[in-house]
Parts: sequence; C-alpha cells; structure tokens
Amino acid sequence: MDKRFVGTFAKLVNSIPVTRAQDHIIKPNGSLLIESDAEPLIITGRDTSFTEYLAPRHLITLPNNIGSAEVQEVLSDTSVRLKSPFSADAIAKLSSPDVIATGLSGFSVTPHIDQSKLFDEVVSRLHAGKCVGIFPEGGSHDRSDLLPLKAGFCIMALSTMAKYDTLVNGEKMDVKIVPVALNYFHPDKFRSRAVVEFGEPVTIDRELVDMYKAGGDSKRKATEVLLDKVYRRLKGMLVTAPDYEQLMFIQAARRLYRPIHKKLDFDQTLELTRKFSAAYEKFADHPRIIDLKKRVKEYNDMLSAYGIRDHQVKTISVGGNNEVYLLLYRFLMLLSMAFVSFPGVVLNAPIIYLCQQIANSKAKEAKAASSVKLEGKDVIGTWKVITAMALVPLFYFIYSILYLFFISTATTILGKLYSSFIFSAIVLPTISFISLRAGEVGMDYFKSLRPLFIAVTLPQIGTEPLRKLRSTLQKDINDTINDLGPLYYGNKGEFEKSRIVNKQDAYQGEIDSEYVAKGKRLPDNTLRWDVVDEKESDDGVFLFAEDADDEDDWVPLDSEEVTKSPVGMKQRDRKHLIVGSRNSSRSRSREIRGR
Repeated sequence: MDKRFVGTFAKLVNSIPVTRAQDHIIKPNGSLLIESDAEPLIITGRDTSFTEYLAPRHLITLPNNIGSAEVQEVLSDTSVRLKSPFSADAIAKLSSPDVIATGLSGFSVTPHIDQSKLFDEVVSRLHAGKCVGIFPEGGSHDRSDLLPLKAGFCIMALSTMAKYDTLVNGEKMDVKIVPVALNYFHPDKFRSRAVVEFGEPVTIDRELVDMYKAGGDSKRKATEVLLDKVYRRLKGMLVTAPDYEQLMFIQAARRLYRPIHKKLDFDQTLELTRKFSAAYEKFADHPRIIDLKKRVKEYNDMLSAYGIRDHQVKTISVGGNNEVYLLLYRFLMLLSMAFVSFPGVVLNAPIIYLCQQIANSKAKEAKAASSVKLEGKDVIGTWKVITAMALVPLFYFIYSILYLFFISTATTILGKLYSSFIFSAIVLPTISFISLRAGEVGMDYFKSLRPLFIAVTLPQIGTEPLRKLRSTLQKDINDTINDLGPLYYGNKGEFEKSRIVNKQDAYQGEIDSEYVAKGKRLPDNTLRWDVVDEKESDDGVFLFAEDADDEDDWVPLDSEEVTKSPVGMKQRDRKHLIVGSRNSSRSRSREIRGR
C-alpha cells in the first residue's frame, strides 16, 4: 500500500494491506557458529549486532538454504537462543572446525510480522457479509504444481464462524470458501489468455468450528482438516504435474486422443486434460504409459524438426495446384499486413523494447530472490503492464508535442492545440489498434506458410513417417484408455458414463487418422484447409480453447462451477472467502490472444 502507483490502485479497489515477512528480509554482516562446548540451541555470532535486528520469533536462515530456525531469546549482540535447533546437517556445518575458526557468513533474518490487524479486518468484513479474495499460496510462481497453501485463510474463516453466530444484518453466519483456479496460457506474453474458474463452495462443518473453539491441538487439527479439504478442491480444478516434461506429455497425449472430426468446447477440453492428469498420476509406472511417453516425445521431436504443429500434420501432405495458389495468396496477404502494421510498429517500438527490458530485469531480480520461481515469467507479465501504463501516455505526449511543432498546419495557437489533441487522443490510438490487429492477422498468415510450403515442395514420402507415427499413437492411446479406464474408475460402466469422447468418435478418429497417414485428403469441412490458422488450442502443452476459427468462436465457461461464481451472487450468498491459485505454463505453442 505504500507503493506510489500500485498502492493507489490497491486502495481504489478497497484492498486490505498485507505486510509480507519475505519483503523485509535483511542480510546482516558477521558470521555464525556453534561453540564446541555449547548446546545446539545457543548460536554465537562474530562481528554481529543481534540486539539491533533480532527479536523473539524472528527467523534465522543459513546460506544456501542449509537450514532455518526461530529465535526464542536474544542474549546479547553475539549470542542468541533458538526455540528449536537447526537440522542435523546445519548443526554439523556450524560446529565444524573450519566454521568455528572463521564463522559462517551470508545468513539472513526474516522478521516476525504481527498480522493481527489483517486478520481482524478480514473477520470484520466477513461479519458484514462481504467477500474477500485471497491467494493462499502466498506468492506468485511459474511452477507446474501448487505450492503448499498457507493456513491463514482457514484461520480467518474459522475465527469468523467461532466469533459470530449471525451477520450484521441478523442472518445466520455461514462462511463458505470458494476455490478459484487461474489457468494462464502465456503469462509473459501480450494479449495472452487467462481462464478464471470458480469451483463448488466449501462449507465449513460446525464440528470444525467447535474444535477450533476448543483451542490447543483441536484448533490446529480443525485448521489442518479445512486446509486439506480446500487444497484437494483446488488441486482438482487445476491441471498440475510434478514437472514440465510430464505436463507436456499429458497435454500432447490428450491432443492426439481427440479425433480429427470431433470439436470439443473449452469445458470439455479442460475436463479431459484433468482426467488425463489424474490418470497419469495413478498409472505413471505402468509399462504401457512409460512406452507411450517415450513415443509421444519422439513425435514431438519430429514436429520440432519439421517446424510444424500437430494440427498441421493433417493437411501437410495434400499437395496440388490449389495449395500453390493458396501459398502465393497468403504470402501476398502477409506482405499487405506487414505494410499496414508498419506505422504502428515504428511508433510503439520504443515502448515495446523498454517494457521488455524492464520486465526481464525485474524477472531476474525476482528469480534471484525467490526459491520457488523457475524463470520468473509470472513477474514479466505484471511488469509489462505496469511499465506500459506509464510509457504509453508519456510517448504519446512526446509524439503530440512533435506533431504540434513540426507537422501541424494550423495557424493559431488554439488550432494547433486542438489538432494536437485530436492527433494524440484519436489518431495515435487508432494507428496502434489497426497495427495490432494487422500484425496478429499477419502472424497467422506467417505461421501457415511453412506447412503450405512443405505440402507444395516436399515429396509425399518426406512426411510419411510423421503421419504414420501420429496415426499409430492415436490408436495406441485409444486402446490404452479403453483398457486402463475401467481400472481407474473401478468398473466399465462408470468409465463409459464419464467419457467425454465416446467410443464411436474415438474409433472414427482412428479411421480418419489412418486415412491421413496414407497421404489422402479428408473432406474440406473436416480439416477446414481454407482456414488461415486453425487456432487449435491443444497444440500447446497447456490449456487452450479448442478449434476456434475466429475470436468470436471461443466457448464461454458455462459449467456448474462457473454458474456458482460469487460474481452476481445474491446478497445472502456473499459471505465468502475466495481463495485463488495460479497455474502457468512455459508453453512453446502459439499465443492465444485475449481481449
């Protein structure tokens, strides 16, 4: 809240200020050690001033994450007592002869932050029937799985239920926790999509509230039970994987599984990916899954070698004069789009460059200061937006000044000011918008040229191994699902009821894929060869909407989870804690643009 720009916007949306301990970490001078004759709880400092920066409940962290421990009492500037000892490895390091002689430097101190005011404010708002949004992981990251959830939101909810029986307006107190999943496509790229999905509200059992009131171990147990319940609900809403490689396999297998003729809406795509993810966790060590994973990777490597995407494999072998004309037409369209977008590119090039440089710099800083970020891509998008909000008005003002003095033909001061205003408020934004749209269309044309070029120039045999491997993989994935699906669900009946792609569609997909593998052309209404870029979301290794031909074909979220969104809830349904979690992917696929 104390930040000049961010704090102002936070106040405007009625945010509750949160002081994070990690934002106040210090790295003092001096070194630490454990004297040979001292107990492990007593830490000795050399050239330290413990009384200046340490206090009870502060956390001492050793370099390279060797270990951390909480301070119980500061004895002097060079001596401190811990609440519990460091790990065995850390104690061995601190008491080794080398460290005793020189000390271990590079430690850090994380202060204890009293969050009582924060908790009181949240409880007060919930008591008033308001809705509070919280990110329970405690920070942003770009990993493919959830971080451990912080228990704070559970304590807030249970505290409210334990303290009040009714709302301010007299209605019964019934706090519900609404899990929210944020699935990002390319969090570091301009105009990429993010999908917000609201899950079924979690009801807090009265038994948990009574346990919380009892205090002690019962209070801790109630918090743990509620935390685990929300964690499992969030986990089920996100597509997670232990690592990026396995996430790639899950998405690629789901992409190959979908029949060519079958169009899935976004809800179906999302649910199918979740099912694949859950099934993979259960059967990851199964010999058939291990073999499929190896062959899917081989297929992805072949796609990379050809420089194409999966959905382009279906049409890359058709050849013929029609494709020659189509190649020439799209090349000319690409040139025309480049011509139209050129003025906007020139005007906005300095802004784009500076945004990119500042965002990358901030990402490096964030990655260096974090133990959970992989590349800091979650920071890049944020800083691009923040930087652009400052740079766009600044540069447009500069351009309007240049126009005023060097281009405007008005003879009076008032006329010059008026024409300069029109230029900066209407002309510049219009040029930028037209350039943006032309650039996006041009990029679609550009991406379609390579597969068209291969279809025209490469002998049919050149892509035959790729097409045959795809056909074989699709059949093997279908067979694997048919065999392991009943084992996952417990019986064949439940498996058949849960299918998103029915058995007949899956079989037809095998036939179509085999037909394509032989280099034959399917009907145009199946492959839609005339479409510039099929925008097949499943070409990436994360979640995209399926097969949209244009921006208006995106299927809105209309599942049960979404209809229970707190947005637009009746007044009596607004007593909610909304807990959100983010899942981002470092996808190599095309950017799906947002509005």
